[in-house]
Amino acid sequence: MRDLLRHIRLNTGIKRKILTHPLTEMIVACWIKPHRLTLPVVPLSSLLRESGLQITLQQLHLTQSDSPYNDVVPLCFLAASLHPRRILEIGTGRGTTTAILALNHPNATIVTYDINPAAHENLRKSPLASRIDMRLIDIHQDLERLRAEPPFDFIFVDGEHLESSVRRDSELAFSLLAPKGMIVWHDYSNSGWLLGYNGVAEALADFAKTYKLATIEGTVLAVYKS
Repeated sequence: MRDLLRHIRLNTGIKRKILTHPLTEMIVACWIKPHRLTLPVVPLSSLLRESGLQITLQQLHLTQSDSPYNDVVPLCFLAASLHPRRILEIGTGRGTTTAILALNHPNATIVTYDINPAAHENLRKSPLASRIDMRLIDIHQDLERLRAEPPFDFIFVDGEHLESSVRRDSELAFSLLAPKGMIVWHDYSNSGWLLGYNGVAEALADFAKTYKLATIEGTVLAVYKS
C-alpha cells in the first residue's frame, strides 16, 4: 500500500497538499505502520545536565524549510547543557539553526556542511560568519580532514532524510562524537514518510538496538547522549 501511495503521480498541487497534509500523514502512517515511531518519549529536562540554563534567540525569519521554534529552542538548551567546544551540523540549509547555535556558543568552533551552493549565502552575510566554518562539500568526501580534527561535543544531523542517507550520516556522527557528547537528529516524525522522503525513524530504529536513543516530548528531535 505504501509503495502504491509513494508512486502516485502528483499531477496537481491539490493532490500533493492532500498527501502531505500533517493530518493525512498521521492517519495513513497509523493505519499502514502504527509502530513506526518506536523511540521512547522523554521530557527535555531529563536530558539536561544542569538547571538554570539560559539561551538567546535573535529575531528569526523562519520559512517552511527552517526548523521551527519548538525544535530550535530545545536544541539550543541541549547544546548549552554541554558547554561544547566543538559543534558539527550536517545539513546547513538556510543557516538559521547554525546562526542560533553560534550566537549561544561564542567560544565554540562551529563546523557546518552542505552541498547546496546557496546554503551558506545567508550565513556569509551574518555578523556571526567569522565564527562559523562553512564547508561546501559532501561531508563524506571530507573524511580525511574530519578524522584529523578533534572530535565534536555536539552534532546536529539534519541532512538528506532518505533512510540510507540518515544511516550513513549517523554512522559518521557516532564516529566523530567526543566522550560525553550528544547527537541530535531532526524530523523524527511521519512528515514526508508517505511520499518516501523521510526515513529518519527507520534508520534510527536500527541504531536504537545498540545505542540508547529517545525523542523529546513536543518536538521532532531524536537524541543520543553518551
